[in-house]
Amino acid sequence: LGIAIYGCGAGAGAVIRVTPTPTPTPTPTPTNPTYAYIANQQGNGSYTQCSVSSSGISESNTCTNFTPTDSGGTSLLIAAYGIAFYESYAYITNSSSVITYTQCNVNPSFGIESNTCFNVTPTESGGTPLLGVPTGIAFYALP
Repeated sequence: LGIAIYGCGAGAGAVIRVTPTPTPTPTPTPTNPTYAYIANQQGNGSYTQCSVSSSGISESNTCTNFTPTDSGGTSLLIAAYGIAFYESYAYITNSSSVITYTQCNVNPSFGIESNTCFNVTPTESGGTPLLGVPTGIAFYALP
């Protein structure tokens, strides 16, 4: 509540203005599910998605393995080492002597859409691969 008093000089009548304090807007509760992702390095070509609640990862029976494949059914991952997210994409480092990372779309309702994944091989301008055995990935964006 804000109060301002105007015109308090000699012989002047005082005017009091009362300004109510605005009610803060409550933080909305997320309606989309929340997931934890675990990279499976054991060479099975998969990652694990688990449901998360306010108390952490829900029961272990909410976890599911996903194996992204190309159009021919070949696994895109050899050994997933790390997963990072930027905007509506997931990036999975794909180790075990490969020179790629895997990029997938992320749906706010379903998480990583493994049927949208594809491998990317970053190269120099001459075509030389830039990655050796990628084991991690992170993003940094300036404010």
